[in-house]
Amino acid sequence: MTKVHVTPQRFGRIPRVYVECTDDRALSIDMQLDMIAKSPPVDVRSLHASHSPFLSMPDKLAEAISDL
Repeated sequence: MTKVHVTPQRFGRIPRVYVECTDDRALSIDMQLDMIAKSPPVDVRSLHASHSPFLSMPDKLAEAISDL
């Protein structure tokens, strides 16, 4: 197993995106917005989906990701 070494200097070097799921009952939209604010991504996409859009709407999720 390879150890992961995270440093403040290296954190964020890879651009992040976030797909928010507005109907998520595991992580409320308020919690998601808090996570976004604490570690801002370069882009946010929104899906009217539950916690697992890869199961409930894989085509729309793939479209949102490929559109980036």
